[in-house]
Amino acid sequence: MLAARARAHLRQMVILLAKKSIVATDMQNSTNRLMPAQALAVAAMLREAKRPADAERLYRAVLASDPEHFDSLHALGVLLLERNAPQEALAPLEKAVLLNPHSAEAHNDLGTAVASLGRPREAITHFEKAISLDPGFATAHYNLGNALRAEDRVGEAIRQFKQAIALRPDYPTAEFHLAGALAKQERHEEAAEHYRKALAGRPDWVAALCGLGFSLHASDQTEQGLACYERALVLDPASADAHHGLGLTQQALGRLQDSRQSFAKAVELAPTAPTFHRSLAETKRFRADDPQLAAMEDLARRMETYGDDQQAALHFALGKAYADLGRHAAAFEHLLQGNAIRHRLDEYNERAQLDMMRHIEKVFTADLLRRQPGAGDPSPLPILIVSMPRSGSTLIEQTLASHPRVFGAGELRFLPRATKAFRGRRVEECFPEIANHLSAEQLRQFGARYVEHLQSRAPTAERVTDKMPGNYLYLGLIHMTLPNARIIHARRDPLDTCVSCFSHNFGIKSFTADLGTLGRHYRSYEALMAHWRAVLPPGVMLEVQYEELVADFENHARRIVEFCGLDWDPRCLAFHETPRAVRTASVLQVREPIFTRSIGRWRDYEPWLGPLIAALNGGPTGTSVRSG
Repeated sequence: MLAARARAHLRQMVILLAKKSIVATDMQNSTNRLMPAQALAVAAMLREAKRPADAERLYRAVLASDPEHFDSLHALGVLLLERNAPQEALAPLEKAVLLNPHSAEAHNDLGTAVASLGRPREAITHFEKAISLDPGFATAHYNLGNALRAEDRVGEAIRQFKQAIALRPDYPTAEFHLAGALAKQERHEEAAEHYRKALAGRPDWVAALCGLGFSLHASDQTEQGLACYERALVLDPASADAHHGLGLTQQALGRLQDSRQSFAKAVELAPTAPTFHRSLAETKRFRADDPQLAAMEDLARRMETYGDDQQAALHFALGKAYADLGRHAAAFEHLLQGNAIRHRLDEYNERAQLDMMRHIEKVFTADLLRRQPGAGDPSPLPILIVSMPRSGSTLIEQTLASHPRVFGAGELRFLPRATKAFRGRRVEECFPEIANHLSAEQLRQFGARYVEHLQSRAPTAERVTDKMPGNYLYLGLIHMTLPNARIIHARRDPLDTCVSCFSHNFGIKSFTADLGTLGRHYRSYEALMAHWRAVLPPGVMLEVQYEELVADFENHARRIVEFCGLDWDPRCLAFHETPRAVRTASVLQVREPIFTRSIGRWRDYEPWLGPLIAALNGGPTGTSVRSG
């Protein structure tokens, strides 16, 4: 009875305070009539009554009487966080943690404040402390995941998000951020699963629909991704992200006019977003009076206000625009600046990569490739198209995918992931050394898993292409595990290849963001391909020169189709009309008939290519290129 009367008294006081909108001095007088616990209860009711300013006055009144009252300090800090005032929240939360270092909640809330202020490394310390004090604190695990992701520690972030969900199965925001972290690792099928779980809890969550759309598109389910973006736009027609994502899926499906309109709408809704400008810029040729160019130049005057990714996107967009206008010096300056940002952020280990390529040559000898004849899976299903990026591989795949008996699967990640699974304490358990120790049965099983992966994409196809460019690293293993697989090597002029790579914002950690690194990588790639040329049996690999392909397309297309064991089909000549999703950087080019305008493009930038040319011409491989 007494407790009920006390609660009623407190509620009457809350109503009185709310009606009178008490000022600080009156609050102090009210507080003097209450014990601190009662004052905190009143403040909590004020917050429930959506009177946070009055609750704040009450907390501060308690603290005026008792500056070291932990609960009031903590509650004030939380209220300020809720009011989106993390800088103001710092002082009371820091003091609260000093007063009670064993409070998991206080450490978590202080971590939230410093994370909001852009200090994720410091926040990680507080979230980890909160978890050490309370291992079952799901929110702290979730917050730690976000802080780790901000530090680009994505694998650790994923583990924390999963821990949070294990502790609290109904946790849509954790599912959403777990999906985003998985997508960052390009684990899009897993990401899609968690976006769906997030949407199960919040079906009308536009951001989750956009995330799901992106991951479905990236995992060869572009039509389903399109539907997600369309649903998002029904819910929020003003979502620039949804318009942009819709444009990406439309572009992949060959609906180029629709995609241009979607990108333009995204720019209209978010005119200061460089990523949207970059996507729109790639769909058209600029004229000097193009209003988008003027808008991007205006954004460039405020370049320092953007984060690194957005700055890079704006530089690449301006590089494209100035190249269209023939202003090559200005174009290349922006490419240099955009790539400089990427290079600074990248963790690409050039020495390790080049050493790996040389080591692959030493392991995969002609003797090793002849050692177990007849081993591996005999399926002729796989066609691997390997190359440097921007060397014509998408054109070759699109040509083959236009054949009714071929499915173009795009850039699959099976081989890079499968070879990374070869890990152990001993050297011989790791790739590439493990190739010397695989039994005939192990070789067959590896090949069979790859074939099953391809069949899952197209159960009725007689041939399936995998055009992941970097699969040239694994050609020896592929021949050992799939002796009847066909390998097509797409080649292009070294300078045109490298300039095209440098002109494209791949958005991944790679070798393409620095001219010297790019040239050295190209030389090592050429050396490895020369090795495969020497040790693979005749007839296993077909080499296609891009310049020859576009100059005499039908004859070379027939040669490619025949090499794959297929009868000729005239639909291969109309590759640009084939209705299939294309998700590579060449998505626009393969929607056009054959053209030759990209040949010799490097000459437009010759005055600035010194580091690239020097890198291409130097070193022990003996590769040389023309520079004039």
